[in-house]
Amino acid sequence: TVLFRPYHEMNGDWFWWSYQPRFKDLWIYTWKYMTQTKKCNNLLWVFSANYWSGKAEKADPRYYYPGHEYVDMLGCDVYTNYGHSYSRACHDSLRAIGNGKPIAITENGTMPTDFIAWRTEQPYWVYWCTWWGFEGPDKGNTDDLYKKIYGHESVITQDEISSVDVNLKIVRIVTEGAGAVTKSPDALAYAKGTEVTLTATPEKGWKFIGWTGSMVSTDNPLKVTLADDHELTANFEPLPGTIVNLINNGDFSKSATTGWNQLAAYEGAAASGSIVDGEYVAAIANGGAEEWHVQLTYNGIRLEQGKKYTLSFTGRASANRSVFVKLGENGGEYTAYATDTFDVTKTDGQYTLTFSMKESPDPAARLEFNIGKNTATVYLDDVELYEGDKTGARGKTVSFNNAPAAFSVTPKGIFFSFAKTGGPFGLSVYSVSGRKVMSADKRIGSIDVTQFPAGYYVVTARCGGLLFTRTFLIH
Repeated sequence: TVLFRPYHEMNGDWFWWSYQPRFKDLWIYTWKYMTQTKKCNNLLWVFSANYWSGKAEKADPRYYYPGHEYVDMLGCDVYTNYGHSYSRACHDSLRAIGNGKPIAITENGTMPTDFIAWRTEQPYWVYWCTWWGFEGPDKGNTDDLYKKIYGHESVITQDEISSVDVNLKIVRIVTEGAGAVTKSPDALAYAKGTEVTLTATPEKGWKFIGWTGSMVSTDNPLKVTLADDHELTANFEPLPGTIVNLINNGDFSKSATTGWNQLAAYEGAAASGSIVDGEYVAAIANGGAEEWHVQLTYNGIRLEQGKKYTLSFTGRASANRSVFVKLGENGGEYTAYATDTFDVTKTDGQYTLTFSMKESPDPAARLEFNIGKNTATVYLDDVELYEGDKTGARGKTVSFNNAPAAFSVTPKGIFFSFAKTGGPFGLSVYSVSGRKVMSADKRIGSIDVTQFPAGYYVVTARCGGLLFTRTFLIH
């Protein structure tokens, strides 16, 4: 591992330096030597943390940052080809460590495929540098991606370089909880003095509680006159009785960069991910030799020791295959908190994993869908992680009259498919007192349980004289 190296060029104008732990004192010594002896003119010092997951102390740049007086810009390397991600955690952390200094992607492989959403969510990156050897479509950098990115209004190319307009101001919004914010007028940057109206809209079962950051207010809408840049957090909290999904954008209704990391391929594997009609599609050209050689991951999940959690998702594939799911540490020893392998078919099914967190609390755990070792396309949707055992037994495929039938219960509803079974069919939901709440005679469908009153329920499926029963709890 290269721990400390000068890279790019020393031509009298720029001096770029990649910086790693042990050498904090050496960084300061070199800075003093280069500036005092005037070995280079117009020095620009870039503190580059390489890829940082935001959890492991040994990789946390705040422990090794030499200080504002020795650094002009902060950066990190992001190679999605090696499992990194263009996560907001790196963007926000470098901004915080540098106290507002410019930040950059100092090296990258594949550029952000959902570039517009990435720029909107993470507006403070000032440049990126695609590393040599990663220029072609085999590395994900296609001609269409180049055109989309270099033609975007927020990108300044060499022929467009002019003096910086110091009168342009930025309003950057983040959310805590389930809700969204709209800006009026909506723009990436504004002329100084512009009045911008911010409106916070909570999702169902949540309420807006106020703004924090560069302003503190409970006004909604909030009017902001831009004398300076603003960075605001819109805070939402669940209403009593709301079951909170710990996975943001689990239904893939938002952009591919919201919550989820870019699909990663390792050790010669090749795959691409996209959101099509509200579901995630992982197209795999080369699955590699191991399941983890193709991974879809989600970071930043808070898990508390001693609590029980339930993970559920909808999945199918272009051919029958397995999907290895893991919840665990993001970095360090990559300790597994819960794992399971699901047999996914060509028909949508609901899959559920319930586990107790036995390890120490983890504020930034990672969810992995390991889908390598196979080239069948994988389709994912409705990924949900809830505190508690909300589904009773694990959702699974059962057999009626020697024909497969999908039957599962999640916090969103009851999902079933008995299309290939024979004989009379009927499905019923009963309250704990025995009162029938709902029934269905169609062999394929779902029942929304989100509006059911709190309590225990029993769902039964009768098919060809056989009976299958499941209990579930609504809080």
